[in-house]
Amino acid sequence: MGSQKVPALDKRRETLKLEFNPAKALWIFFFALVAVELTLAALDLFVNYWGYVDNYYIRRIFDITREESPVTWVSSVLFLLLGLSCVLHGVRAKIHKSLWRAGDWFVLALIFTYLSLDDGARIHENLGNAFGRAFGSNPLDLEPSFFDRLADWFPSYYWQLIFMPFLAVVGLCMFMLLWREYKSWKFRFMMCAGFGILALSQGLDYFEAIDHAYDWISSLSGVPTADISHYSKTLEETMEMFGLTLLIMANLGHFVTLTDNVQINFVRQKSSSTVTEVIESDLKIPVVVGSEAGLKQQANQTNGVVADQAEVEYFDQA
Repeated sequence: MGSQKVPALDKRRETLKLEFNPAKALWIFFFALVAVELTLAALDLFVNYWGYVDNYYIRRIFDITREESPVTWVSSVLFLLLGLSCVLHGVRAKIHKSLWRAGDWFVLALIFTYLSLDDGARIHENLGNAFGRAFGSNPLDLEPSFFDRLADWFPSYYWQLIFMPFLAVVGLCMFMLLWREYKSWKFRFMMCAGFGILALSQGLDYFEAIDHAYDWISSLSGVPTADISHYSKTLEETMEMFGLTLLIMANLGHFVTLTDNVQINFVRQKSSSTVTEVIESDLKIPVVVGSEAGLKQQANQTNGVVADQAEVEYFDQA
């Protein structure tokens, strides 16, 4: 029974091409994000707060007031997507030799990436708690410092006292940069709406920690204060996600208007001189034989093709 010839492997690398309408894709992306955000808010109300599911642990999954909820993860991902959209603009600016503009975009990308990490790892909450532990409970027999008085004066979360001035300055710089970059009033409007909604959400977060902040609303509406507090937290988290979504859409929409198409090429480096190249032809290796020298040769040939390198070593006569 004769040996069957095995066909040679096709070493050609295939080319993967993705073609889509960017405007249509952005709208689909936008409505998908909004659908996710509204679904998470509805799950918090129906499953968790209104108690349509009796299981306590299932309800805890969708409790929007807990930092270990899916809403926190979605917000972290949105910050990261916003940073990646800034990376796209930075790469484009670098290609066009606009290094200062590229640097601005990359700095924005770093800021949003940090905010993504901060939101997921609760860095700002832990730093605020550390500040409150250090300065918020000063013994009576010690002279209170400036930070002790500041901690006693501030009525809300301590992390806002630490981070809000920095975030306000960074947000103003972001606004000025993006206003300069965006030439279309449509994207400027989306940017203003996004920053405005984020600011309102942080305002709700500020009043959330103040005692009796919702008493007047409860007295006017007849709704219990606990319900108003939870609805405010749900609204705050939903507004934060939606504000980030608007900023992402403005950034990506602006990028699409500046770019006709995007090509990503994988450039493979040429093989170095130390790598033996396989030559698909007959290769003759000279062999030297003599009484004064010896020769060692290693060659593996398959159908006339040298697969490994041949080495010639000379040994001195003992």
